[in-house]
Amino acid sequence: MVLNDLNKLIQGGFKEDIYLLRGPSGSGKSSFCLSLMKDFLDKGKKCVYVCTEDSPEEIKEIVKREFNWNLSEYEKNNLLYFICAEAKKHGEENVVDIRNLNELSILISEKISEIGKFYFFFDTLSTSIIYNGAEQTLKFIQDQIEKFEENKICAFFLLETIHPKEVIDMLSYFFDGVFEFKISDESEGVSRFFRILYIKGFFHETSWFEFKLTKEGIKFIGILFKD
Repeated sequence: MVLNDLNKLIQGGFKEDIYLLRGPSGSGKSSFCLSLMKDFLDKGKKCVYVCTEDSPEEIKEIVKREFNWNLSEYEKNNLLYFICAEAKKHGEENVVDIRNLNELSILISEKISEIGKFYFFFDTLSTSIIYNGAEQTLKFIQDQIEKFEENKICAFFLLETIHPKEVIDMLSYFFDGVFEFKISDESEGVSRFFRILYIKGFFHETSWFEFKLTKEGIKFIGILFKD
C-alpha cells in the first residue's frame, strides 16, 4: 500500500495536506495517485478525481487492464466521484471544459457541499497551463487551496515537468508538500523513482526510492523500512 510506505517515510506518518506531484510524462505520477486513491477508497473514504486528459471511462478501463481494479464498484457505493475536465467537453453532468476554470471551480465547490470531506486528485495541471496559461492556473490553484484548507480536504495535484523551471518553482511554492518523480531508460529497461522533496514543517526521508508498476499497483523495491 502506498499509504503505508508514506507513513514510514514521513516522521509521525502521512500528513493530510495539499501536495504537488511533479515529474516527466511516464514517470508514474498517475499510477501513484491511483494507488493512493485506492488505499483511501478501501478504507471507506470518499475521493474526487479530476481528469483533464483521459475520460473517466478511459481511466477505469486502464486501471482494470493494468491493475485489475474495478473503480465502478466504488462509484456505485458513492465513494468515488469523477469530474471530466477535458478540453472542448462540456454540457453533461460532472463534465466541464478545462478552458473554463471558473466553471470547474464551481463544480468542485458543489462537490464539497454535496459530499462533504473527501480526498481530491487533479490530473493534470499541465493541461490547464497549456490552455489557460500559468497565471490563470496559479489563481485557480490558490482558490482551490483556500477552500480545501477551510474544509480540511487533502489534495494531490499532478504537474508535468515540461514547463519552464520558473513556472514549476512558482507553482510548487504554494503547496504544503512536493513529491518528485523521475524515469530512467536504460538497457535493462525503464526504472521509475520517487522522493519527497519537502513537506513544510515536518521531517521526512529525502532519498530517491525506486518503484515498480505491478498488478497490485505501486510497489517500492530495494528498500527495507523499519516498522
